[in-house]
Amino acid sequence: MLRDLGRRATVAGAEVLDVLPAPRAKDAPARLLEPLGRRLLGARPWLDAEDLAQAGGLAPGDARALGDDLVQDGTAVRLGPWLVDTSSLATLLESAHARVREHHAAHPRDPGLDLAALAESLRLPASQLRAALEGSADFVVEHGTVRAPTHAGVTSAAPEAAALLAALDAAPFSPPSPSELHAESDLVRALVREGALVDLDGVVFSARALDAARGAVIEALRDRGRLTVSDVRDVLGSTRKYVLPICGWLDRQGITRRRGDERVPGPASGVAP
Repeated sequence: MLRDLGRRATVAGAEVLDVLPAPRAKDAPARLLEPLGRRLLGARPWLDAEDLAQAGGLAPGDARALGDDLVQDGTAVRLGPWLVDTSSLATLLESAHARVREHHAAHPRDPGLDLAALAESLRLPASQLRAALEGSADFVVEHGTVRAPTHAGVTSAAPEAAALLAALDAAPFSPPSPSELHAESDLVRALVREGALVDLDGVVFSARALDAARGAVIEALRDRGRLTVSDVRDVLGSTRKYVLPICGWLDRQGITRRRGDERVPGPASGVAP
């Protein structure tokens, strides 16, 4: 309703038919004939619980029931916190599979395709792409890369690579630099390409260390709800030199979200905010 408060008169009124309308007006009549759940997923193929409730004008319990119905009839699947349109997910996985195959053919020594780069090419947040790929047997997601199950890198199997990784993992959250370990730069670059090492703002961590940091911070978020850099430092038993790049990486991964001087659970953490 639009009211003129000075004259205490109603000027105009309207009824909202669809809060997520079709991009083209000519598609709107057909869209409005669809059941609510299908209409919402048609407009936004990835919906979290809050989106579903707000867009559908539903109470939280009714939104959960609607989501359950959509999963039961095959219209959607649950991936982490999201309800995902089944047909859109199938199209996404097909496109991702094609890009991963092309990368393996062009770069056979690489461990896989960078997850962030793949997400950007598919125009999807990395956290959503990770959830989609980890739910499929056609992909292996590890060390920030995506590969086919039959593909693997070769450098990390070398004895000198194993020795470097072991030395870094001996102090996972405050690792010595590869140069201090007299590691050849070519070896380090190859391991970074394969995803066994990750360079964060000039500090090189093993991917295993970052996976462990992710798990430790998620558990701390479940217990406390929010963390400062000092809290993360204490959780990891490290120093700011190493914790700051780890916090930045967790932000980019969607595990945490920065609010002022604190980190709160991000969309990929699986922790309710």
